[in-house]
Amino acid sequence: MLALAWIPLVVVLVVVAAVIDTSGGWPVLGSALTSLIGLVALTGIGWLKQRPIAPGDDTTYATTVLIKLAFMEAAGLVGFALAISVGPWWLSVVGAALSLAGLRLAWPSPADQERHELLYLI
Repeated sequence: MLALAWIPLVVVLVVVAAVIDTSGGWPVLGSALTSLIGLVALTGIGWLKQRPIAPGDDTTYATTVLIKLAFMEAAGLVGFALAISVGPWWLSVVGAALSLAGLRLAWPSPADQERHELLYLI
């Protein structure tokens, strides 16, 4: 549910990018692609947060955390690559903002591990 709350932000980012620079259409497509990758990553992190893990299974928990952190990096890497290849520097800022949101969702903590274990016991 929290990942779906980012949809209005992504729409606003795409509209702002379209207003700022519409020359050739590539910056608009770049911001849309970065925002789409970020939304998919946030949705994937939200889905993985609901994954039940057996109590004491540290290996599975570590794997889940690494996958969540990989999802988190996706938007930042795509934004950075598009900023280098397409041109506008602000594409990397869009990707970085989405990565920071993903980092907030994906960061491992004792409460996060406890929630995974409680989901297993339900």
